[in-house]
Amino acid sequence: MIFVSDTTPISELVKVGYLLIDEKAARRVAKTRQLPIIGTVGILVLAKKRGLIENVQTILDKMIENGTRIGRRLYLQALILAEEDM
Repeated sequence: MIFVSDTTPISELVKVGYLLIDEKAARRVAKTRQLPIIGTVGILVLAKKRGLIENVQTILDKMIENGTRIGRRLYLQALILAEEDM
């Protein structure tokens, strides 16, 4: 995984397995190029499955408490995928 800014040349990204960005325009480009997209909630679920974090629900609750909008359906889906009790 690599973290990039708007000034990172694409040539540096060619052999990278993951690109972490937070921009709607970049998501549109990724979709048109049929690149897989995973959001913040998906990254949390993946981190739990890989043993990098212990609990997704606690983090999601804290994000919501701090103003992040996460729909109920996505929230519940994340808990199911993370194999956590609701």
